[in-house]
Amino acid sequence: NGALDNSFVPNLETYGTVNTLARQADGKVLVAGVYVSMNGVTRSSFSRVNSDGTLDTSFEVGTGFSSPPSQLLVQPDGKIIAVGDFTSYNGTTVTGIVRLNTNGSVDNTFTVTTSQSPRFITIQTDGKLMLGGGFTTVNGASRAAIARLNADG
Repeated sequence: NGALDNSFVPNLETYGTVNTLARQADGKVLVAGVYVSMNGVTRSSFSRVNSDGTLDTSFEVGTGFSSPPSQLLVQPDGKIIAVGDFTSYNGTTVTGIVRLNTNGSVDNTFTVTTSQSPRFITIQTDGKLMLGGGFTTVNGASRAAIARLNADG
């Protein structure tokens, strides 16, 4: 009905902003934006909260992203894809797009290269991924601003 749900109470720094959210099948919520802590625990622009907004400390992001993702996507298998202007995640070099395992670690089987960072991602009913942004190439192929990938990249 549009009323505020007072049972959901995450706590960002007072100057924090959220760029994107993604809900997982278990009701947990991925949060990415410009902030340094979530519920009093240091988190560099990325965290996962439980359905009541409390920090899920079992989801380990380490040092997080070098810049906050512009969008997050949860695949049907629970893996997480992030896109944006970042160049690293938890100390691993990843440029503009990365897939994470369900525990927050980098999925090294997913490698996509683009000439510029994608800004948007969505998933089709067949599991294929649609990327959007200012890029001109994806995985070495000429693609102007939009591309479709298989689910594995």
